Amino acid sequence: MLNRQEKGNFISLLTIIVTIVLGLTQIQTSANTINDIPYNDSFEDYSVTSTNGTDVIGTNGWYGIVANVALVITNSYSFGYEYPLNTETHNQNLYYVDSTWNPFNYTERTNIWVDIMVQAIPTIAPPTEIATNALVALYMNTNGHFVVRHAYYAEDFSTHYETWTELNHPPVASGNWARVTVMFDFMTDQAPDKHFAISINGSEPISNALAYSTFYMGEDLPVAGGIWFYNADSCDGGGNWYVSSVALEGIGMIDDFVVTDVEPPEGGGGETVTAQGTPYTWLDQYGLTDHENDDLEDQDGDGLYTWQEYLAGTIPTNKGSVFQVLDITRINTSNRIVWYGTTNTGIYTPFLMYRSTNLIYGWSLIPTNIPRSGADSNIWWDQAVPAMQSIWYRPAVPTNH
Repeated sequence: MLNRQEKGNFISLLTIIVTIVLGLTQIQTSANTINDIPYNDSFEDYSVTSTNGTDVIGTNGWYGIVANVALVITNSYSFGYEYPLNTETHNQNLYYVDSTWNPFNYTERTNIWVDIMVQAIPTIAPPTEIATNALVALYMNTNGHFVVRHAYYAEDFSTHYETWTELNHPPVASGNWARVTVMFDFMTDQAPDKHFAISINGSEPISNALAYSTFYMGEDLPVAGGIWFYNADSCDGGGNWYVSSVALEGIGMIDDFVVTDVEPPEGGGGETVTAQGTPYTWLDQYGLTDHENDDLEDQDGDGLYTWQEYLAGTIPTNKGSVFQVLDITRINTSNRIVWYGTTNTGIYTPFLMYRSTNLIYGWSLIPTNIPRSGADSNIWWDQAVPAMQSIWYRPAVPTNH
């Protein structure tokens, strides 16, 4: 395995786990063909003559631990956004069952994009077999969210840690296809630490509290809360970096594989969310394809517009799935409030709570942020109950609407 000074990145995909680590010597020395960047493979030009598929090992720079571990198969699928290779027909995919890789020439660049279609298969826990020098890893959890492995600095910037962070984006249903775009910022003449940003389905890069908006340069400390994650092993500083190989591990399917130094187009094909911020893909799964109009209607007669149901985590076409108080119980000197609301739509914004002792005079916001339970029922205790005979409660979701 190459050491840090020899530089190079190696990308592997385990089902839908994307792992990027330092380049592996055995991959470089065993390969008879090493591709240049930019590189792409749509898998549409292979002749599929068998029901089992066509072996790609030894073709277009693809190598495998043995023959027949990576097969091009006939498989059409639908996708609501633009593909990485949008002019292709998308009737064939790459199906792999064991170690497969495609090496690239070592050439320094300021930025590299890895843009790929993956079939989403959720897993309960992070993968355990991640190389210690892995820079980036991704897997999809049972919430339909991608979870990314990266580094972040301690609060006093004295050291750094590696962690897994769940990304906030519209959930991807199990078995559906998703476009994953990873942008590497190698910053040749600037920050020593290396960074990456992630987009799902051609969206804007996803921001997170453990990502950064500025970099660690000289005496300037990074500012948290941005789109740039630190590569998992990059916070001790490093030289110039580049992608040297892409490998696939485990069992899975990919399509439209692109490695490029030219920024790919965003994948929305126009707008991807309504004026209220509701993702088209979330509306589509309930048959609400007239996106803007459907978003402003109460589909099930439960008193909430569709965009409000999205924020509350409820189902817009099910009258029984409604954001409402379920129970208020007095226990000793406290009130226990239970209400329905979930994280099923990928919204994790904490709930707010309003209280009133006289509806004529309106509601007062209780200064608290209540984390969502992730289950159907949320519980909050009011331990400072006013000395009133009647008290009303109203949970709420922060919104700009």
